[in-house]
Amino acid sequence: MPAAKKPASALEPAFRRLLEAVEATGSHGWLSTAAMLLEGSASARREMTRFARDMGRLVRNDGQFHTAAQPLIDSAGNGFLLVWACCGPSMSEDEHAGHFEKYLAAKKYQLGMHRGTVLMFDQSGEHLKRLIYDSSPVQHDPALEALAATLKPITAREKVPTRAAIRGKRKKRGR
Repeated sequence: MPAAKKPASALEPAFRRLLEAVEATGSHGWLSTAAMLLEGSASARREMTRFARDMGRLVRNDGQFHTAAQPLIDSAGNGFLLVWACCGPSMSEDEHAGHFEKYLAAKKYQLGMHRGTVLMFDQSGEHLKRLIYDSSPVQHDPALEALAATLKPITAREKVPTRAAIRGKRKKRGR
């Protein structure tokens, strides 16, 4: 009797590359992060593969780093904070990592979430540089409370501007 074929998932190539990049970091928390990414629907996965690259466009436009926080709920009902971050040209990778670690801790505090990850990409948003994972419990901390108070609240996520919008061009409808 021939061996049964292994079940294969129908992951889009860009999403598979994102998962492989997460695994390749070898960082603490890579498996939890990959599992959270896999919990998303097909459309959410497509969006995830474009999000860092679209933020990279903003970095190229203004020369600043950019972050976007995405609170998620896993199938067991536990919160998980996913932060997409694109580095800017003005700081080193280590300086960015230090800044993003503080941001992750403050955002977790603000939202009351115990687990979270920063996916830290290069300026282009194409290459995952680091994965920063934090599963420390949220406890009262006046310093984190003060930092969290300076952060924007999570609302409906803003759309990342298209290339045409960044250049000031707009498509005219119906013409």
